Amino acid sequence: MDGCYFALLKTDGPGAYNIIRQDFYANAGDTLSGWAFFKTNDYLPYNDRCDVSLLSGGNVLATLFEASVSSVGDYGHTPWTRWEYTFAQSGLYTLKAEITNVGDSANDSFLGLDAIKLCIARE
Repeated sequence: MDGCYFALLKTDGPGAYNIIRQDFYANAGDTLSGWAFFKTNDYLPYNDRCDVSLLSGGNVLATLFEASVSSVGDYGHTPWTRWEYTFAQSGLYTLKAEITNVGDSANDSFLGLDAIKLCIARE
């Protein structure tokens, strides 16, 4: 999507999940944006799923991206999908991306992340 590198999370075994997270400080009016995709080599009823969430104090403030086998179909994928969030309050936040394997370990699914940026609001 942007540049030479991106993050790629993959499922790994039945019931397994992989998480990447980053804590950061944002001011009111700042905007966090990025791109994500989901690709599955699995099929229903093995409903592998992923999400990209914004947390505040450990609670989910917003789900920025989510997909699953049931939303993309057997062996399906999403395109690179842009997401964005503008902060109403200043504070410490956590960006969390997670992918979960459901039921089997025969076929993997993937969550890609790229071009994540925090744009500072102009005063």
